[in-house]
Amino acid sequence: MLPLAGFGLPHPDGSVEECRVLPPVAALGARYRDAILREAERVARKVTAPAGAARG
Repeated sequence: MLPLAGFGLPHPDGSVEECRVLPPVAALGARYRDAILREAERVARKVTAPAGAARG
């Protein structure tokens, strides 16, 4: 498990099988939530995010 808020992951694009975004991410402001989801989508082939954490 790696925290993503404010950091890029040191993995190449698509190199992680699955990334599960934890529920507290849904409570973040759109700027931070979107950045976290973008980074998860960059490195993972599959991203599972909680309800309310969709990028907007």
